[in-house]
Amino acid sequence: MKLRSVLAAFAMLTATPAFAEVKTFAHASGWEAFGGVGDNGTAVCGLSVESDDSWFSLKYFKGSSVLTVQLSDSEWVGKVGDKVTLGMKFDDHTSWRSEATAFKLNKDIALEFSVSSSQVDRWMEEFKESQNLIIVFANSSVSSWHADLTGTKVIGEAMEKCVGWMGSR
Repeated sequence: MKLRSVLAAFAMLTATPAFAEVKTFAHASGWEAFGGVGDNGTAVCGLSVESDDSWFSLKYFKGSSVLTVQLSDSEWVGKVGDKVTLGMKFDDHTSWRSEATAFKLNKDIALEFSVSSSQVDRWMEEFKESQNLIIVFANSSVSSWHADLTGTKVIGEAMEKCVGWMGSR
């Protein structure tokens, strides 16, 4: 499906906020780019990758000043609301540090943190240019979390087009 037709469908979805629907419009090496209207009626663009036991998602909600990152692993334990300090490293780039908050995702514990507007451009460039992502959890017994970033240049650019289009509406 061509991006233009997906964006036309996205326009129809955003025109009716009471109708929550998010559609996948691009695929690359297991990654997916998506866009539409979330359950709360807010337009969203994002990307994600999923395996049998883990999941990673990056989302931009219209009107927000941040990117929202969510990740989960079926082996994680914890309580909703727990705070976890993490370090994130794309290939040989400088590490990023953040504090994530635990939430429930289906039956698993997941983590969510934000990338501030002042850091979004650099974060996205590193994400698109890198081959590997390693996330290390400070002061925790949780094992490091790894993601293969093959395909993120294509999928990151697709998400950026969605966000750019959303901003022009």
